[in-house]
Amino acid sequence: FLYSTPTTTTGIKASFFTATSTATSSTFANLNNVLYADQFPGVDIGAKVNAAYAALPSRGGEIVIATSSTFSTAMNFNTADKPVYLRCLPNVVLTYTGSATSTTFNTSVDTPYLAKAGMEGCILDGQDSATAVGIQLGGANGAARHSIVNNVIRDFHIGLYSGANSYIY
Repeated sequence: FLYSTPTTTTGIKASFFTATSTATSSTFANLNNVLYADQFPGVDIGAKVNAAYAALPSRGGEIVIATSSTFSTAMNFNTADKPVYLRCLPNVVLTYTGSATSTTFNTSVDTPYLAKAGMEGCILDGQDSATAVGIQLGGANGAARHSIVNNVIRDFHIGLYSGANSYIY
């Protein structure tokens, strides 16, 4: 159930999200605690995702990437007990131009209160990198109960690296 109050002819204000809208589109930064990365500041999508992650509540949440992008800023999810579910909309290609690890999930060794943690639906392209890692799971905090679902990880030196304290399902 959505209760909204028109604030202008181009905006909607509701109790659980903020939005702007025109006759042909809507833009959401936060819809039911799902954050849309492109609505956050940053030099590229990696920096925007990191800013969205910082804005999530202490128990974590979901970040959506809506458009294809090139990035060199690594996406790092490294806060203990703050898991994240990173989801790309259909056909989103994320082209990584850096030389280190593009995406790190190192959030917790066990996160029973978040049913979803991991990454879904992204096409992650490493541009034939001789050194870069596509996705790293784990580290000191771990990455237990993470799912890496319906992603394409291509053209990295190592596509998926599973480190300490991690398992996927």
